[in-house]
Amino acid sequence: MKSANNPIILRTCISCRQKKSKAELLRFALQDDSVVLDKKQRMSGRGVYVCAGETCLLRALKTGAFSRAFRRQVKVDAQHITEDFKNGRCR
Repeated sequence: MKSANNPIILRTCISCRQKKSKAELLRFALQDDSVVLDKKQRMSGRGVYVCAGETCLLRALKTGAFSRAFRRQVKVDAQHITEDFKNGRCR
């Protein structure tokens, strides 16, 4: 457990809406108008989080959760993101 000086930072998955620590989630950010994986979780600007499991990622891609979370139309290369996830390049 973290001390009072180092609290656990919780974020909400845009797919299942569960709150989890940042370490358990994948962060996505915008580069121009395209959604990209932020592996180091340090890109500037608004970021959104998805559980590190395939179910939540696929649901977020299918339901338009990225556009809702970013509050505007965004380009999502679902094939590229899915391939990165399946090949272990997301972590």
